[in-house]
Amino acid sequence: MTEVWQEYRDRIAGGWQMVEVEQRHSSTGSVVSKPELTGKVYISPQGWRSALIADSVALHPLPSGQHFRSASDAGVARVARGFQAYCGYVKLFKDGPRTAVLADQVRNRL
Repeated sequence: MTEVWQEYRDRIAGGWQMVEVEQRHSSTGSVVSKPELTGKVYISPQGWRSALIADSVALHPLPSGQHFRSASDAGVARVARGFQAYCGYVKLFKDGPRTAVLADQVRNRL
């Protein structure tokens, strides 16, 4: 595969709404799960990606109706566990005449 970020960066850099997430096995590349997540991804012209991700539980108000800062630890944990964030550089590869692959391995996430 050929690295082609410089060629396509103007089409890819910017803000994106996540529409689908796949978790793949690190050795085989097979899809392990497709969690229902939503979020925003921002990619700089230099290839730096920042992603803010939430699952459906985190998007609902606290069951107690309290504000986040005054809610119980259990209520806050229920919401906070649904958020993830990560950042790092991405690489864009061309694999054949019509296929582009955006590659990033997330090793650390919050």
